[in-house]
Amino acid sequence: MTVTSDGQFRNKRVTQTTAASLGDGTLTAKGSVDLAAQPAVLDLRVNGALPLSLTQRRLLDAGLRLKGTADLDMSIGGTVAKPDYGGTISGSNLTAIGLRYGRNRQIPECQRTVHP
Repeated sequence: MTVTSDGQFRNKRVTQTTAASLGDGTLTAKGSVDLAAQPAVLDLRVNGALPLSLTQRRLLDAGLRLKGTADLDMSIGGTVAKPDYGGTISGSNLTAIGLRYGRNRQIPECQRTVHP
């Protein structure tokens, strides 16, 4: 796993960019928090592509295996006191394999919208 991070604090505002890579997956979080506002205002974005193989350990116990990649595009706004978040998690060319019976299920495309 590789993580890089860069940020600064200027004029009562924290800005930050953090990127992580794990195998074929990447995840980036970037944005700012305005501390001059009361309560502090959030303006953050998280996106990346994560291989479903990262879930293998837990899914094997359930007799499942997933292949493919999940794409993440999320935003976090609002204030620290009342955050607002939303975005999508999507994937394409996914395969779910039931290990007990050897059945494969192709999932050409899926998308899930996330919101409070």
